[in-house]
Amino acid sequence: MITHNPSLFPELAGYNPLRNLTMSRVLADLDASERGDHTAVQWLFSHVEKREPTTRAIIERRQASLGRCSWRIELDEEALSDGTNESLAEEQKDFCKQLFGNIENLREAWKWLGMAKFRGFAHLERRYDESGAISRLVPVEQWFLNQRYPSKQWLYDSRARSSFRGKPISRRHWLWMEAPAFDEIASLYYVLKSLSLRDWAQFMARFGIPNIFLEVDGDASPGESGMEAFLTKLQRYTTGGSGVLPPGVKAKMQTAGSSENTPFPGFLKYIDEMIVLAGTSGKLTMLSESTGIGSGATNAHQAAFEELAENDGEEAATTLHKAIAVEALNREFPEQPHFVKLTVSRRLVMTPKEVGELAAAIRSSGFRIKRDVLERG
Repeated sequence: MITHNPSLFPELAGYNPLRNLTMSRVLADLDASERGDHTAVQWLFSHVEKREPTTRAIIERRQASLGRCSWRIELDEEALSDGTNESLAEEQKDFCKQLFGNIENLREAWKWLGMAKFRGFAHLERRYDESGAISRLVPVEQWFLNQRYPSKQWLYDSRARSSFRGKPISRRHWLWMEAPAFDEIASLYYVLKSLSLRDWAQFMARFGIPNIFLEVDGDASPGESGMEAFLTKLQRYTTGGSGVLPPGVKAKMQTAGSSENTPFPGFLKYIDEMIVLAGTSGKLTMLSESTGIGSGATNAHQAAFEELAENDGEEAATTLHKAIAVEALNREFPEQPHFVKLTVSRRLVMTPKEVGELAAAIRSSGFRIKRDVLERG
């Protein structure tokens, strides 16, 4: 069985793919990834995630929201509507609780599966306890994995060489999730953003510091014989020097150029908007809400990320359930239908004000609600 060591350093450790990065190289790495050679582009993705502020913020927010989710085993109420399989369903529920409860890093596992939305795929290796039950799901960095073209068989290479070499892995000891990669868009925009920032920095170096010109009255002129020495003396005042100007010499400041009339701010804002749009699955409230210190923008942004976390958690739970629970249920309850499923979602927490408003609405509708239910929120 292949065993991944999380402390492994790939062969490309120490190589910074962002240095002298060009659009053609990003496209070349993406083309190689389409053929199954993922190492180079995944190493690039990891560096863009660390160095590009908007991308980094989106990933941190989505991962944080996903980390606040909780897991539970739910019954399939529709399948139980006839009232004939409650006992079997409860047995399966208890079995799955123990099955997933035995995995000590389950939260880390579904957060790692959520990274598939950014990098295109995410793999977990199963580790077992002495009884043979799954005790851990070890995240495997994406640059250790490639696919054999054209079969798309996943290969694991402990040296992370950019090639189609590696040992085949199977779902018996591994599980994974695939999705369109947000980092593809982020990497392409990273190049455009870097070029624009470089040009803007050059503009500011040229025009951002006011120029100093000295005006010399005719009476202060030393004449042709001493002009060279006179100009050399005055030159230090125009190159950052300080002191008292000689009689008849006046200083004039030339206003520095303004970046407001250049294309840089608007272009960089557009790039950030496109990154946010892609990274939040089209949640335009992230762009349209006010950005002041009030709660309006904060609440809208938080709601957007919570909704994304619900979706990410649902997809991760589906992957975990199919890979782990279905197989175990078939083995434990042979030839029996399944009435349970794993869910990963956020628990709704209401403020005291919201609880009071809900209770008032229930009472006005003619219903009663128990006090202990209200206290639980």
